[in-house]
Amino acid sequence: MHYNIRIRRFFIVVIAMQSAFRCDNALRTDIPYVPQATFAGYFNGDYDSLTGNRSWPNRCELIGDTVRICCYSSFFSESNRIRHGDLLRIDLLPDSSYNFSKRNVLFHLARYYERNESYTINLGDTIDNTIRFESQTTAFSRRMGGDIEIREIYVSTPPVSGTVGAYLTITKGRLLGRIGGP
Repeated sequence: MHYNIRIRRFFIVVIAMQSAFRCDNALRTDIPYVPQATFAGYFNGDYDSLTGNRSWPNRCELIGDTVRICCYSSFFSESNRIRHGDLLRIDLLPDSSYNFSKRNVLFHLARYYERNESYTINLGDTIDNTIRFESQTTAFSRRMGGDIEIREIYVSTPPVSGTVGAYLTITKGRLLGRIGGP
C-alpha cells in the first residue's frame, strides 16, 4: 500500500512538471509580433514592406563582426519545401566608413511567386558596372542592442543566372533594426 502511494505521488509530480515546463510548437497569438528589423522601398516601381511574420520573423544579428539582416514578406510561408513570398538577406561587413555599398555589403533577394526570381550582389562585384548598392546611414551601432537606420537604399542588379525575372531596381529603400542575438 505504501509503495502504491509513492508511485501515485511520483506520477502526479511528473505530470505537474510536464504541464509547468511544456514546450509547445503552437504559435502564441497573445504576444504581439515585433520584428527586429524591417525593410521597405520601391521594388521595380511598386512599394513593398518586408515586416516578417510569427512563423518567419525578421532578424537582425551580430555574427562575429558582421551584421546579418533577414527580412521576409508579411505572408511569407513554406509548405512541403515550396516557398511563397519575399526573402531578403543583407550582410553588413566591417568597414572604416558606414557608407554601405557593394564593397562592404552582401545582398540577396529571392522572390517566390509563380516563378523563382533571385538577385545577388557579391562583395566588390566589378564584372558588371551596372550592379549597384548605394545607401545613406543615419544610425549604425555594431553591438548587441545597437540601432541601425539606413536610408535612400538604391539597388540595381540583374537576376541570378538560371532564375527568371526582370532587372531589379530598388529605390527609396529604408532599413530599420536593432541588433539582437542569433
